[in-house]
Amino acid sequence: MVNQIFTKKISKSYDYSLDEYFVAAAIRFDNGDATHAGIAICIEGKLYIFHYAGAEIILEELDEDKWYIENKLTFIKPKEVDAFFVYCENIQAEANPSYGFNYNGAYFLENGNYFSEVEDFQFMTCVGFCLAVITGAIEGHKYLMHEEWDMADHEKDAYFLEHIESLLDSVEIHVRNRIKSNLRRIYPIDYFSASFVEVVPISKKAVDDIKQDVIDSIIDKFPN
Repeated sequence: MVNQIFTKKISKSYDYSLDEYFVAAAIRFDNGDATHAGIAICIEGKLYIFHYAGAEIILEELDEDKWYIENKLTFIKPKEVDAFFVYCENIQAEANPSYGFNYNGAYFLENGNYFSEVEDFQFMTCVGFCLAVITGAIEGHKYLMHEEWDMADHEKDAYFLEHIESLLDSVEIHVRNRIKSNLRRIYPIDYFSASFVEVVPISKKAVDDIKQDVIDSIIDKFPN
């Protein structure tokens, strides 16, 4: 049975009244699969999407034909949306990420600079980028228990060798090992499902427990 609570919360871009002010977790969903993650921002009668496309950080007004599905992040209040939008503009101006299956709990500061207690290399996916933005918005308080998402050692070795190592020619071995230890894949549907969990930091179990219900709700509400 489809979870009607999730179904009611899920909306497609431009199903909202643009008089609202909100921030929402957003995913691109196609053929039963979440393929990309971003953050939707509704402000001053316009709907924007903020996301990392692998080569650049993009903050753009959404065209009506773009197919994002959203769930509001209720801990960011309407009165805070203006400041959040400026925060995103700062990140776009200052951050310099590189694509990689890596997330170490890092986040972006109010001025847009990247902060990590582990390493300075800004390796991330579209999901890691969104997590870094949201974690910074809640002032560095842990949003997701990211350590619970992991890759097998042989997968880490293969991915590091193929995609990361060539970018670290002059980096000391202990730093390389630290980066490798934080290789992990957090999928867009995990990120989106986490937005329905009310208790933070959010565990992988809490996400896994509802993920299929979230997928079923999306398919039920938007079958095409």
